[in-house]
Amino acid sequence: MKNLKKIFDPAILPWLLGSTAVFLLLALYNFYYGPQSDDISLYFNTAHQWFAGLVPFRDFTIEYPPGALLFMAVPHFLGSNPESYKVWYSLLIVFFLTVCTSLLYDKKDKYPLLLFVLCVILCPFEIVFQRLDVLVGILTLISLILVTRKRWIWSALVLGLSITVKFYPLVLVPFILVYLRNWKQALSYGTAVVLVIVAILGSFFLSGAKTEGLFYFWTYNQNRQIHLESTWSSLAMVLDKPVEVYTAYGAKNLASPHDDQMTQAALYVFVTLFFVLFTSALFVKKKGERWLWDTAFLVVLTFIVCNKVFSPQFLLWIIPLFGITSRHLLQERKVLFGLLLNLLIFLTHLVVPIFFLDLIELKPGAVSLLFWRNMLIIGFLMLYFYQFLETAYGQNKKSLHRSTDV
Repeated sequence: MKNLKKIFDPAILPWLLGSTAVFLLLALYNFYYGPQSDDISLYFNTAHQWFAGLVPFRDFTIEYPPGALLFMAVPHFLGSNPESYKVWYSLLIVFFLTVCTSLLYDKKDKYPLLLFVLCVILCPFEIVFQRLDVLVGILTLISLILVTRKRWIWSALVLGLSITVKFYPLVLVPFILVYLRNWKQALSYGTAVVLVIVAILGSFFLSGAKTEGLFYFWTYNQNRQIHLESTWSSLAMVLDKPVEVYTAYGAKNLASPHDDQMTQAALYVFVTLFFVLFTSALFVKKKGERWLWDTAFLVVLTFIVCNKVFSPQFLLWIIPLFGITSRHLLQERKVLFGLLLNLLIFLTHLVVPIFFLDLIELKPGAVSLLFWRNMLIIGFLMLYFYQFLETAYGQNKKSLHRSTDV
């Protein structure tokens, strides 16, 4: 019994049951009353073609990296029609949300768990239960937890899988390698990540996939222009008029006199800010768990802010991360950043889907709402980066004072 308690703390059970009940109610509401997302239909049709014997990335292509197909296929094992597929996909999401809740549980601090549940409630249900993003966000969280628990190879396997589903977790790799410190561990970690990616891509290639089909997701994302909800869109609406909304790549985009230059600038701005963050983090003397969680949260948030595409489901990349990150914050900052995150989710919910039709028509109220949402996420990034520098370099000064005293 004592050994069982070491593995499973009975005190977590009421919290798990309560949060799972909330997630099931949200999934149920989404199933009966939520809008039918084009994405869930795409997932079903993609899996259905695969199960019908067509070769992925040869007979059909999708705009997602190849690993995404694995998660699209899982619900199809149990639901071979659109309605049952949606049910099983929702249950898969509920399972992952419950896993995340268990990872955020702390006997002494329930704030991260409660904040996570509240964030899920505030998010538009269709982006939670009909998109892949929350799965990748939680897989990324798991990989980072495994790193901090010295399960480096398992972490690399999970992170490699995450990268083949959504590309963005790749930006975490340099910070993880620095955190490991030991060059042999870092080399093993990087090699394992690469091998997982190669194994997944290679399995599709050996089954008959064409190279251009496997990497269609890269071409697809390269060719996309300024997304209507992005921070770049708000910049164009203020400084680069006249603007016009058009549809391409299954999304609403914004045309402006200098939209091509903005599309190119998005990558350069991200690379610049990534370099600033990485360099700042590199000179921190104490690179412990808090350093890893803070830098992981900051680099993903930077990626979202700088991206030419900013879909509402991108927030599901940072919500699980913030659950762990918030544990290390001072109480007043924990509350402040928690409130800012919930306000960000609330404003995003207003932008999409509530006032999205007004935004498409470029009505002033909706345009202003999007502007302040985007200013909030930029302000959130700057404020969190400031507290990271203040805390990290404050530790450096303390360490320097100690060595001087000696």
